[in-house]
Amino acid sequence: MSCSRLLIVLTVWFVVAGSLLASSAEPQVLVLGGIIFVIMTVGFIGFDLVRVSAPVAWAQAPQPFAARESDEAIIQLVRDIERAHRSPSDLRGTLLSLADDRLLDHRNLDRRTNPAAAAEFLGPRLSALAEDRRTPMSDLDELHRLLDEIEAI
Repeated sequence: MSCSRLLIVLTVWFVVAGSLLASSAEPQVLVLGGIIFVIMTVGFIGFDLVRVSAPVAWAQAPQPFAARESDEAIIQLVRDIERAHRSPSDLRGTLLSLADDRLLDHRNLDRRTNPAAAAEFLGPRLSALAEDRRTPMSDLDELHRLLDEIEAI
C-alpha cells in the first residue's frame, strides 16, 4: 500500500474514532482501526482492478482468409467452407467430396463404382453420411470426428 493510501486510512480511522469518542460511544480503537484498514484495502484493490482492467474482446465469427489466386483447389475449398457456414446441408457434400478424394488418392478406390470396398475404409459414420441425406453433425465434436476419419483413410 502506498504512503498516500496509508495516510488516507489513518485519517479515516482518526476521524471515525474521534467522532465515536466525542459521542461517548467508547469504541475499541484498535479493532475499529483493523476494520477500517480491511474495508479500505478491499476498496483500493477494487478501484485498482477497475482502473487497470481492459475490455474483453469477445470471439467473432471466423473471417475468410485470402487464398492465392493461382491455387484453384484452395479457392474452391474456401468457397465450400463459406457455403457450409451459411447452409449446413452443403457441408455434407463437402465432407463426402473430401472423403472421395482421400479414397482415390490413398486407396485408389472410387466410392461410386465400388461402394462395398469403399465402405470398409470409410467406417460407419462416413458410410452413414454417404447413404442418407441427414445433416452430418449435431455439434462441433461430431465434425471433428468426421474429419479425423477422413484423414485416416
